[in-house]
Amino acid sequence: MNIFRGLLKFFRGLRMANASLPRKLPMVAVLTGGLAADGDRATLTETAESAHLDLQVARSCDEAWHVAGRLRAPVIAYDRDIQDTEWREAVGMLSALPHRPILILISPVADEYLSNELFRIGGFDVLRKPLRADDVSRVLAQALLYWRSEAWRGAAPSSAKRTG
Repeated sequence: MNIFRGLLKFFRGLRMANASLPRKLPMVAVLTGGLAADGDRATLTETAESAHLDLQVARSCDEAWHVAGRLRAPVIAYDRDIQDTEWREAVGMLSALPHRPILILISPVADEYLSNELFRIGGFDVLRKPLRADDVSRVLAQALLYWRSEAWRGAAPSSAKRTG
């Protein structure tokens, strides 16, 4: 009987320890291939890890839609250079998922015109290629802050607003 009580106490302790650990939020990224993209993928992976995000890489917009919908991923990063779907269509489709994820566009060009167009169709911010860890970290922090504020209010974001 003492062994049983000891095991029960041990498993309760494990359950409580696991409950106190912060669970990683899923993040979906659709990235192009190639040598330059490998550096961007590594930067995104490392930065997502430090932000406690579990990065799931998709190869297409359709795959991202399914994965993000299943995981209810709060953040999606979409590479503008993906050839399977035009980026405007992809942003509109992915940002319209029922859980209203925050969409970040990865682009070789990042200017005011692109940012305004992205916001108009439901995106959140633009990250310029090649990715820099400090930029990725800043944008992910802003996206998560916005997502959490919307979740706290109990409302799904209807349109993304830049925080700064």
